[in-house]
Amino acid sequence: MLNIPNKIFICGFMGAGKTVVSKGLADKLDFKYFDLDEIIESKTSSTILSIFETLGEKSFRKIESETLEEFIKKNERFILALGGGTLNKSENLKLVKENGELIFLGNSFEELWKRIENSNRPLVKMGKEFSLNLFLQRQKSYENSSIKINCFQKSIFEISNEIFHNLTTK
Repeated sequence: MLNIPNKIFICGFMGAGKTVVSKGLADKLDFKYFDLDEIIESKTSSTILSIFETLGEKSFRKIESETLEEFIKKNERFILALGGGTLNKSENLKLVKENGELIFLGNSFEELWKRIENSNRPLVKMGKEFSLNLFLQRQKSYENSSIKINCFQKSIFEISNEIFHNLTTK
């Protein structure tokens, strides 16, 4: 039997493919897949965009931290796609690192911007320069990942296989 951690967290900037890679990896490992943003939307009966617009980012981040902690306590054997900014709070980074394997999906800002520039994401609406600054700030927290995957010009299949290889050869 492979010695794969029961709790796997996928992080990366907006548009990195956290959701789709997490789903593919969950299928490969026969794990349950979850998306933190989807859990928050279900819990609050509101969209992420609506939470940002009505309560602001600070309140959203508080809800995000509480939801992450509750989820980790209540669940075993999962892959969780984190929000792009989840790890900005040091408490969240510590919680994730203490409870499982943290995997970073990396790509160039220009490649990510192509994917997100026309999206309905709250922080994208602030513009390209704002998003670039956010990208640069968040790299510091992503660097704490134990597995870092360069996703540039790779298929979901290739990325999932690379993660699987990293998990099984540790």
